[in-house]
Amino acid sequence: MIPRIVVLLMYSALLFYPFFAEAQQKAKYNRQANSIVCDNVRFQFLTPSLGRVEYSPSGTFVDAPTAVVMKRKWPEVKVTVREKGGVLSARTAMVTLQYIISPGKLTQENLRLRWNDPNGEHSWSPGDSDNANLGGITYSLDGARKGRLQTTNQGLLSKNGYFILDDSHTPLWDSVAGWISPRREQDGQDFYWCVYGDNYPHALQEYARLCGSIPMIPRYVLGTWITDLNYEYLENSEVVAPTNTQTIVSEASSRSSGPTGFLWTFWSLILGGTGSGGREVMTGAPFSLILRASLTGHGQAA
Repeated sequence: MIPRIVVLLMYSALLFYPFFAEAQQKAKYNRQANSIVCDNVRFQFLTPSLGRVEYSPSGTFVDAPTAVVMKRKWPEVKVTVREKGGVLSARTAMVTLQYIISPGKLTQENLRLRWNDPNGEHSWSPGDSDNANLGGITYSLDGARKGRLQTTNQGLLSKNGYFILDDSHTPLWDSVAGWISPRREQDGQDFYWCVYGDNYPHALQEYARLCGSIPMIPRYVLGTWITDLNYEYLENSEVVAPTNTQTIVSEASSRSSGPTGFLWTFWSLILGGTGSGGREVMTGAPFSLILRASLTGHGQAA
């Protein structure tokens, strides 16, 4: 006959097994405030619509500012976290994150963001392309010709109602040295998501909170500008007559002939004179100014 104490122990084990099993499942992730860590992956919910995900091969995550992202301290966000069957689910008021806990990098197979807005249900995984992005900027006009204008990068605003900021290879900001420093791991992942539906001002506000406010330029720089892109390359363009002004701000740089093939001439604009290869610069108050840049072997100057 089985002793009564043994029966009681077996009954207790069966009764409390679900609680022990749940505790073991919860051990697959560690949560601290807005951060959720699963081995070499960390999720951070910065606002209900803005978040960050990192993958570090060594499990060493970046808390320092980078050359792009400045803000690191954020108020607490209400996040509902659940893990079942090796699948982590974290939900805010605006987005749901699902992650299949697994070793290695974040991919389309193990990570997905889902959200709803007035335009319907949306989702995103690493590697997905945004076919409704409204476009960003191009970093250079070098080599631009009629029918061969540079394509723009993806910007912050999209008709799909989200943007992804990839900060994986951006250098860190060393506040002690007052300069940038390289990341220790070059094969990690570090990117941010923001969902905003058709609320475009909200997207810009979230970006400004994340990367720092954008200072307004002084009013006096909104004067005469110069570009190395010839106006005739653009449709519906025409020559604009010189405009009278009292303040001129000029930025002159010198680049040797290399891959770009451009060589800018240096001018003395404020004091007047004639720039090398350029037209005469007239001074006065008020005065008008005609600018010209010199090109080497790439067509006529503008």
